[in-house]
Amino acid sequence: LTTRTVADANGILDRLAKRPAFTGVRWVIGAVGERADVALRLLESRRDAHAMLLVAPHVPLVAIADYRARLRTLGTPTFVQVAPEEPEALEFGDLLAHDTAPGQVRVADASGPGRGLRLLDTDARILPRLMGWLGERTAGSR
Repeated sequence: LTTRTVADANGILDRLAKRPAFTGVRWVIGAVGERADVALRLLESRRDAHAMLLVAPHVPLVAIADYRARLRTLGTPTFVQVAPEEPEALEFGDLLAHDTAPGQVRVADASGPGRGLRLLDTDARILPRLMGWLGERTAGSR
């Protein structure tokens, strides 16, 4: 399923990139929950992606070291949005930030309750914080 999802997403992004409105666009690859691995695989396959957004990511404990090593090798800025209801996601984000380049991973905790994508609705500061973070990285990312 992961392989097929990455292939489908690549096909869609490739088709969009051919449209004049998307000429020169650099993508932010995003995922929620268990799809964090799909986002990383998609990121690894694209030269036109410059950042990754993970919302309440869940990665099996045995896969975290590999995930972190792959992300560190890419050097891609990554924003991890978590909430108190998702303690595994907070731990994962902290582990990513611990052994990657300084500033490569930003872990942000939502002030309101929520799980998964609902996190983006719980705190009015989340989207401005994300957009500001992306703006800081636009000039210097791959």
